Amino acid sequence: MPSTEELVEAARVGDVSAFSELVRRYEGTVTVTAWTIVRDFHRARDVAQESFVIAYQKLDRLRDSKVLLW
Repeated sequence: MPSTEELVEAARVGDVSAFSELVRRYEGTVTVTAWTIVRDFHRARDVAQESFVIAYQKLDRLRDSKVLLW
């Protein structure tokens, strides 16, 4: 199983399946984190989804895939 760092590096060069795996691995954590802020499950899912969209759009700006809070 590839590490998070390997998946991020693959996603950075356009591997959509690598990013999909990152979403699969971390969607629960991101959703729970969002829920602690918004206190509404459906809004938390929306926030999580938007967070992943933004993360995908900004992968090219990531300087070091080792420095992730995931």
